[in-house]
Amino acid sequence: MTEIELVSPISRRAGTAKRSDLLAKLRGGPLQSIVRGLCFAICILATIALVLNTASVSLQTRLPELSLHLNPFNTEARVNVAYARLEAERSAPAPETIDIINAGIVHTPLDARFYSLMGLTAEQTDDRDTAAILYKQALKILPTEVMALANTLGMAYERGDISATIDQLEIIGRRWGYWPAIEAIIPELLSDSQAFAAVTSRFAQDDILRARLIDALTASSEGMIHLTPVLLAWHERKILDLDPLVNQATSLLVSQDLAEEGYDLFKRTRPGGVISGTNLLYNGTFNQPVRGNRFDWQVRRQAGVDFEFVGQSTDAAESNSNETSDGTVDTQKGLSIRFLGTPVRRGSVSQLIGMAPGAYQLSVAYSARGLRVPKPLRLIIACLGSNNARLAMHVFEQEDASATEESISFTVPDADCSMQRVYVSTQETPNSWRQSYLYSGTLLLNRIAIMPARG
Repeated sequence: MTEIELVSPISRRAGTAKRSDLLAKLRGGPLQSIVRGLCFAICILATIALVLNTASVSLQTRLPELSLHLNPFNTEARVNVAYARLEAERSAPAPETIDIINAGIVHTPLDARFYSLMGLTAEQTDDRDTAAILYKQALKILPTEVMALANTLGMAYERGDISATIDQLEIIGRRWGYWPAIEAIIPELLSDSQAFAAVTSRFAQDDILRARLIDALTASSEGMIHLTPVLLAWHERKILDLDPLVNQATSLLVSQDLAEEGYDLFKRTRPGGVISGTNLLYNGTFNQPVRGNRFDWQVRRQAGVDFEFVGQSTDAAESNSNETSDGTVDTQKGLSIRFLGTPVRRGSVSQLIGMAPGAYQLSVAYSARGLRVPKPLRLIIACLGSNNARLAMHVFEQEDASATEESISFTVPDADCSMQRVYVSTQETPNSWRQSYLYSGTLLLNRIAIMPARG
C-alpha cells in the first residue's frame, strides 16, 4: 500500500514564502535591470522612428529621394520619387525606377497610383495595351485616380472616342485638385468641332465646370482662341448668370490689348436691343444693375461720395426705361452722385466703349441740387491706351440745375483710338479739409448717350 506523505499547511506557507522571497530578489536585482533596459531601448527606437518619419513627411515634396531614404514606407515620398524619375526619363524608364514602383505595389497594393505609374512606364516603352490594362486596374481600385483618368482621357481622344473623352474630362473637372493635370489638352480638344460641341453642351449646366473650363482657357494663348466661342455657345443656349465669366474674359482681353475682341464679346452677350444705333453706350440711362464689366458702368466707391441708382429696373430687357414714350427723359431716374462735404479723388464713374472712326454726338441729360465743387465736375471721352487723347468734354453746371440736356459734337480719329473711355471726373485738388477744397451737393445723371452724327 502506497504511503501518502502529508504536507502540513505550515510547510506550504513556508515554501510559498521562499518563492516570494526569490521573486522579490529577482525584481530588485537582474530582472528589473533587464526590463528597464528593454523599456529604455524601445523608447529610444520609437523616438528615432518618430523623428525619421516626421523628417520624411516634411521632405516628401521638396526632397522626395531623401524623404524615401529616411522612411522607405513613406508612400507619398515613393510616389513623388517615381513620378519625378519618369518625368526625367521620358525615353525609357530606368530599372531602379521600375523597382521603386514595384516595391510600392508590394507594400501598398491598394494604392492605385502605383498602377498608374507602372502604366506610365509602359507608355514610355510604347506598350500601350499594357498601359491601358494598368490604368484600368488603377481605376478599379480608385475610380477617381487622377493619373489614370488623365492618361485614359488622352488615349480615348487619340482613338477618336469623343464620348469617353468627355466622360473623363467631366470626372476630372468635378475634382478641384485634379483639373491642372489635364488643362494643357483642352485647347487641342476644343479644336475638334465634335469635341467642342460635346464639351460646351456637357459643361453648360454646371457653374463649377463652366468656371474651370474658362480658367483653363485663360491660362494660355492657345486657350484664349477658344474663349469667345465657348462663351457665345453658352449664351446661345440661354445659360443664366454668365456675367462673371464674361467679365473675367473681357478684363483679360483688355489687359492683353485685345479690347476690341472683348467689346465684341460683351455686346454679343447682352440682351437684344441694349446696345443699338440710338445709344452706343451700354446702360446709358442707368436703369439696370451694374454687372462689374469694364464695358458697363464701373462705379468706384470712395469716401466722401454716395452713389445711388434711382428707379433702377431688375429687368435686363428694359434698356430705355428712363425715356418716356415721346423720347424725353424721366428726370426722376438715373445715377445720383451725392458729395458729402469732404475732399474727393478724381475719377469715380467710367465705361469703356469702341467707336469706329467718324463723327459723333454726345448728349447729357442731368440735374443738380446745391452742387458746390472746388473745380468743375466734368464728363470726358478720351482714347484708351498710350494715345489718351481727349475727344470731348462736358462741364456740369454748379449750384442748382434742373432738367438740363446738352449736346457736344466730337470726332474719333482714324488711328490710335480703336477703344475709348467715358468717365466723370474731378480736377486734381489738394487733399485738404479747407472749405475751398470740399465737395458738396448732388448731381443726378439721367442719361448719357453717344450717337453717330447725322448728315
